[in-house]
Amino acid sequence: MDIQGIIGYAPNYNAIILTFRGTMVQYFGNIIRDLQFDKVPFSFCQSSNCQVHKGFFDSFNDLRDQTKYQLNIYKNKYPNAKIFITDHSLGAAIATIAVSYVYQLIGNTQIDAVYTLESPSIGNKAFSDRFIQQNYAILYGRITHNQDPVVQNPTSWWPLYYYHTYQEICYSDFSKPYNLCYIQSRGQKMWSLIKLLCT
Repeated sequence: MDIQGIIGYAPNYNAIILTFRGTMVQYFGNIIRDLQFDKVPFSFCQSSNCQVHKGFFDSFNDLRDQTKYQLNIYKNKYPNAKIFITDHSLGAAIATIAVSYVYQLIGNTQIDAVYTLESPSIGNKAFSDRFIQQNYAILYGRITHNQDPVVQNPTSWWPLYYYHTYQEICYSDFSKPYNLCYIQSRGQKMWSLIKLLCT
């Protein structure tokens, strides 16, 4: 399915950085994964009701073993390094799913920073609530632009019922200051209301 990730060490920040590639439209498999809207149980969530997007979860599972292997190598080499997780679009969805996995791998301690860009909604409300309550990271945010349709999907209304995680850091224009948008899912309301809240 051409799902890729990369891990490296940034000496200026003393940080291990884990990132996953976003959708590449030339890879049809990426598009298929994006459109697999059915939900599957999320095995890292203690609540039996947690469910996530099948395509995003399958994408994470494609890289799960490699993520563990490479992260252990870097943690052994840089035992005092911070851990940052980030990415964009499909990669942001995979990164969000990876957060709880990495949290367990490092002994159930907080990740230093998690920032995603233009992430779609990832799971049901039980997943979203659990993710927020668990407080997996010290610093976190979901950076969005109010003109990007990716962050509006999958929607939180019938028949999909998907919800976002983390605090939204919303830009109406990247040349202007951001806004913190305290809404559970940008797909809850009509597009015009979203634009009103995040301008």
